[in-house]
Amino acid sequence: MRSRRLPWILFGLCVVPFVVGMNPQQIGDPAKWSTSQWIAWRDDQIKQIFTPTFDSGNEKVLLRREVVEKSALAHAFLSQFVANPKFLKDPAREKALGHFVKFVSALHMLGNRDAAGVSTHLFGMSVSDSQYWARISRWMTFPPLLKSQVFLSLLSSPTTYKAAADMIEVHNKSLSNNDKWTVALFRAQFVKSVDDTTYGRMLVLVPNEKLSDGRILDKWIMFALATPDMPADAPVRSVSFIATVRDPAKPNTHQAFFCDFMRDSLNGEISLNPTLLMNNSPSKNCYECHKSAILPIRPKYTLQFDSRNVLREDSSGQSAVLKQMNGMVPKYGNTDFGLLDPDSYGPTLGLRHKPVSAESIVEWTKGISLPPESAAKVQAAMNCASCHDDFARINYPLALRSDQEQKSFEAKKGLVQTTIEQGFMPPNNTLNANERHALWVCLSKEYLNLAKHEGLFLDWLRGSD
Repeated sequence: MRSRRLPWILFGLCVVPFVVGMNPQQIGDPAKWSTSQWIAWRDDQIKQIFTPTFDSGNEKVLLRREVVEKSALAHAFLSQFVANPKFLKDPAREKALGHFVKFVSALHMLGNRDAAGVSTHLFGMSVSDSQYWARISRWMTFPPLLKSQVFLSLLSSPTTYKAAADMIEVHNKSLSNNDKWTVALFRAQFVKSVDDTTYGRMLVLVPNEKLSDGRILDKWIMFALATPDMPADAPVRSVSFIATVRDPAKPNTHQAFFCDFMRDSLNGEISLNPTLLMNNSPSKNCYECHKSAILPIRPKYTLQFDSRNVLREDSSGQSAVLKQMNGMVPKYGNTDFGLLDPDSYGPTLGLRHKPVSAESIVEWTKGISLPPESAAKVQAAMNCASCHDDFARINYPLALRSDQEQKSFEAKKGLVQTTIEQGFMPPNNTLNANERHALWVCLSKEYLNLAKHEGLFLDWLRGSD
């Protein structure tokens, strides 16, 4: 009989979801469940959590809010057992439940609220957002120039953006080549700024701050800007800040800290206030998109100042600046997110623990005109894990189809899909446009096929990867 969730039933002090397909006489006390009973419960939960309900045109995809809510229910039930250290010491039970426990434990935090109903863990860390801020605030100090009233005032209007940029250029004249700031002006192609007003950005990289313990701090500070098509009085306020701390003795890893700020004006004074301390914070879990703390910059177009000092689309491009910045990304190595465990979000897209059959390629690409030679190229390109198993795993939610792509991304396509279809990934590929689209379709179907309720991600949740 097909499993589905029915009302929750009390057994002693435990709340248990009754599972159709289980013999009622076998349910008993969950504390005494056999491994097979736990597997039956787990599989029912997975079906419930990953049932698509968001209407995305001709298909239904996952609604991320529901994934969080249902994960929280599973976590609440599991927590009373997982609290006992012996619970997952049993090898069979740990294999059956270990990954599922990690996933729902990570996801449930995104739904945590205080007594007043205010979200407390929007960043998805193991501590509250305010506690996270207390731990990271020492890394989130703006250089004096960037927090000065003169600079912030100039950034308050597109008519004075050029004067703000000139302040940085003048400041750079006092710095050594190794310490000079890098500035990139561009129009993003994926998501709006945190204040949900603009795709315009001024990214300022403040590099190589030497710390007392010998480590090096880089500050990636991105000011939201009004794009040329927006009115001059557009209320653009947000700033996103990523601090990376690297140890020269450990070249393949770095620590990263995230925070968003709002430029708030009171009595003529502009302040930079962390969203982590706001009751109605517009920020979200950065790891959902930032699988590596610093992402390559793939703008819709770059921006430049014209002869009247007004921002315009840059016809020549800022290839040298972007190439320099993007070239730094792999040099950072793996990101240590500290209070967030990337392994809890699942394996990477394109994981090669079993060959992809030619039959699967044909099935997944129905409706796509894909000749045999193209199918072979797509099949060979489905190896994201060759890099991303060790670096910046492409996992939940980027690797899954969800409402995020419809609600957050301008093109109504996710970041990974866009990156593949525009030819940025895999590196140095020679796929044509049709093959790149087919590659994304095959990778996403292999990772999570909602129609058949199978895939690499579900294998991982079931401990059968």
